[in-house]
Amino acid sequence: MSYLKSRSDVPLVETTLGQLLDDSAAKYPDQEAYVFRHLGVKMKLVDEAGQLVPLNTMGEIWLRGYSVFKQYRGDEEKTAEAKTPDGWFKTGDIGVLDEHGMLTITGRIKDMIIKDVSNVPPSFVEQVLLEHPKVLDVKVVGVPDPAFVEEICACIILKHDQKLDVEEMKKYSTNNGLVGNLSPGYFVIMGSFPKTPTGRKISDLQIFERITSSL
Repeated sequence: MSYLKSRSDVPLVETTLGQLLDDSAAKYPDQEAYVFRHLGVKMKLVDEAGQLVPLNTMGEIWLRGYSVFKQYRGDEEKTAEAKTPDGWFKTGDIGVLDEHGMLTITGRIKDMIIKDVSNVPPSFVEQVLLEHPKVLDVKVVGVPDPAFVEEICACIILKHDQKLDVEEMKKYSTNNGLVGNLSPGYFVIMGSFPKTPTGRKISDLQIFERITSSL
């Protein structure tokens, strides 16, 4: 049996994508795989041109099947943006399928940081940095950059009584695969993250405003 895990708390609301993939995802990981064979729902990961991506490569998750919605009622333009002529629904979710059939949802296209020619999901960078033994929490945002369009900025909350400098984080990032366009250009240590008015979620907008005003 193959599994799905998520680094994002955003569900696929237009489908019945569940938490398990059937064995076809493992047997044919670089082809179209069934999410639920008995529902006739197929899945594939594609690049910006709509072409299948290789194993262990980030791509947008597309779905097609009986339980995938047909259209947005009364909105043909929105339907045309979300679905291909042959019925594939562009979920807007970014994922990676490995050789064992494990699908990891890494984020949303709309949240991508555009660094040079690469689309970088913030959650991918966050997961790597969270493994640092001195780091309590991480929030990654994109900030304007004249050379790269956007630069990656890692905002970090340290564990109690810990100290960390930029050079240590740069070395850690490089040693753990955050190289090239995945490498953060800025590391900012923060005492806490600002929250939305409800106090339940981190405010990306307030973090962005704080960072851009100080860079």
